[in-house]
Amino acid sequence: MTIYGQISKETLQRWQHQQEVWSKSKGRCWYCGVQTLWELTPPFHTTQQFCIDHVIPLSAGGRNDLANLVPACRLCNGRKGTLSVEAFRAKEAQRSLPLFTPEHITYLHALGIVLPPDFPCIPPLVFWFERHGLPA
Repeated sequence: MTIYGQISKETLQRWQHQQEVWSKSKGRCWYCGVQTLWELTPPFHTTQQFCIDHVIPLSAGGRNDLANLVPACRLCNGRKGTLSVEAFRAKEAQRSLPLFTPEHITYLHALGIVLPPDFPCIPPLVFWFERHGLPA
């Protein structure tokens, strides 16, 4: 309950919880690495707005504990939705098409189609937290 002129205990606990998640990467999005903004007051309009993402979605049995919560920008959080990290990686990798995956090139080679050695290939998608040695 909020008393006039004071912040409720629940609000303070929520802010503390958000701060703990934000501090995991000093506000960097766990996926793309953009520096997020942690605004406690409106307006919340930027794509860099700090969001909390569930690494294992609640719908897949994930929990609301700190170990399963990571900072994410609004854009990545929205794109990931209820996907697992690996499903999100696959979805984001497809955004780079029409480049070929190594599997595509192997298949084309089996068909007798040989591409030049420097032909662009989709590199494996590595998220920010992986490049910085942080756990998923």
